Amino acid sequence: MPFSEEQWEKKYAEALEMPIVQAALKRLEEELPSHFFYHSIDHTRDVLREVLFLGLHDGLTERELELLVVGAAYHDLGFIAKPVDNEWTGARFAREAMLSFGGYKEGEMQSVEDMILDTQLVETALGATQLPTDKLAKYLLDADLGNLGREDFFHCTTLLQKELGLERSLLFREALRLMKGHRWLTPAAQHHRASGQERNIVQLEESIRTGKDPEALLYEGSSSSSGMDLSRLYFLAKLPLMLNSSLHLPEVCETAMEHLVSMASAQAATIFLLDPSGSELSFWALTGNAEENLKNKKMPADKGIVGWVLEHQESVNSEDASSDPRFFSSINENTSFQTHNMLCVPLTVRGAKKLGALQVLNKKGGACFSAEDLFFVEQFSHQLVLALDNATLFEESEKMRRMLETLDRRKAEMITVLTHEFKTPLSVVQTSADLLASGEVGSEALQQKMSETLLNGVSRLTKLVSQLTGLSRIQGEAIQLIQEHLDAYVLCEDVYRSFLEPAKERNVSLEFSGQPGVRVEGDAGLLSIVLSNLLSNAIRFTPDGGTISFRLELEHELAHFIVQDTGVGIPDSEHALIFEKFYEVGDAKHHSSGTFEFQSGGLGLGLATASAIVQEHGAHLDLVSEEGKGSTFSFRLPSIRL
Repeated sequence: MPFSEEQWEKKYAEALEMPIVQAALKRLEEELPSHFFYHSIDHTRDVLREVLFLGLHDGLTERELELLVVGAAYHDLGFIAKPVDNEWTGARFAREAMLSFGGYKEGEMQSVEDMILDTQLVETALGATQLPTDKLAKYLLDADLGNLGREDFFHCTTLLQKELGLERSLLFREALRLMKGHRWLTPAAQHHRASGQERNIVQLEESIRTGKDPEALLYEGSSSSSGMDLSRLYFLAKLPLMLNSSLHLPEVCETAMEHLVSMASAQAATIFLLDPSGSELSFWALTGNAEENLKNKKMPADKGIVGWVLEHQESVNSEDASSDPRFFSSINENTSFQTHNMLCVPLTVRGAKKLGALQVLNKKGGACFSAEDLFFVEQFSHQLVLALDNATLFEESEKMRRMLETLDRRKAEMITVLTHEFKTPLSVVQTSADLLASGEVGSEALQQKMSETLLNGVSRLTKLVSQLTGLSRIQGEAIQLIQEHLDAYVLCEDVYRSFLEPAKERNVSLEFSGQPGVRVEGDAGLLSIVLSNLLSNAIRFTPDGGTISFRLELEHELAHFIVQDTGVGIPDSEHALIFEKFYEVGDAKHHSSGTFEFQSGGLGLGLATASAIVQEHGAHLDLVSEEGKGSTFSFRLPSIRL
């Protein structure tokens, strides 16, 4: 059926305006990982144009064209979730969108799902091919591989080479095998693409024979027309097996990074991980000549080249780091390590979840890192981030499983604790009230004593209710921070002085040290509650003669608040549980009421409250503890320069 180019362009413009198509393109633009150079939003637009070209040529109906447009728009959307076997995800996304936008019958949704699933290459005796299951699938399959018969074939091959990280000659040989076995499925493609396919096969064979690039097209930023050398390709091929050999990643990652440093001819490398609050980065893994004392140290997530990479989700090749305006000089100033040049790439999984960043530092021999080095590090990072995410998810699921088991067991115990906490003062109140009401209390002094007992019981009940109400406020939507510029040293010193007497009564040494003049932004009242709860816990769980160290330190432009004790410590299995409401370390059956007595139990609200307040300040309450050797609680807030 004859049609003009103007009609084709108009149909393509109308397709781009369809809300269901715009939704798919928006997700591709926002969620597709940046390393998909071929399977990109541009490829999806290209398939949209091609499928309309083929469908108009063969006279498909308006409804058939619409279903093809939906299939084309969603056929690669599964790449936002995973790089392989993503057709099922793309088909699911298409069905969900058709249900959401409405107007499609079950048979039409099934047809779109089938055509997307059919885009998967299937290995047969004749090589990899696509097997259509219905009429419309043939058009999407021909459109998806339309560049095999067009002049832009070698440009698309270059993008695919960059995406896969394959050496060019290897990719060309695989492409030649595919093209020689490929057969066009629709009349339009047979008429318009078959001759171009033959031409591209001839050029491809010539390129393989001579080793010359048929279009002299090098992938962007590469210093070599042959892609990565075989040693790097071999390393990347083995990398998934290495990284997935254990779910305990630190040792595995450091081994992999040692290879990375060697193959990139670099001095050192480090992995930064984003903390749960999203405001801090920690030096998680180091290798090469990087300072070991940096491990587990933290820095603001918005500082330095690494902060820029995280925010913009783009890689950086900085040839002179010290003169780069984004460079965070505080690291160099606090260590003997000097950064001259660096590669920094984001660690982002499924195009959205930010885990951190990877840095490779100081090219050996006084040279700078090349674009090929950057491409190699990017390919390494794609494998690394998947392993990191898998290990993190496994660790979190195991922690959650153990936490739920323990919390379920402790639930009944805590009901007993709460009953005890309320029953004791209620009994005192009841007994005192009965005696006073009976008139049997004779002397005025005894009446005064009974009144005081009654008041103490009421006071204790009021305190219990206040604790419960306070936690409800802190963890509900009602909490509002009164932000102001604070002198952190003065804040800490005030809290410290209020605990000198309780520490003295318990024969516990309480020491304070800090850096005067450190300023932060926060709510003075709520931060005082956090520090008071941490010091109260430290006194209660440190035996007589023990030591509590309360410190304020300045670390890489972060004010670091630290409470460290030589107390009973916390078992590893309970680290994640102690921030839960009503949870106290130890057996709840051995609970005893008290204020600062050794191992006296409360309602288990102090740490839950402290954690909630710290999170509201955009930070995270950290714990380092070993049973029998004490605990360290700490959090960090950005320091303010006046």
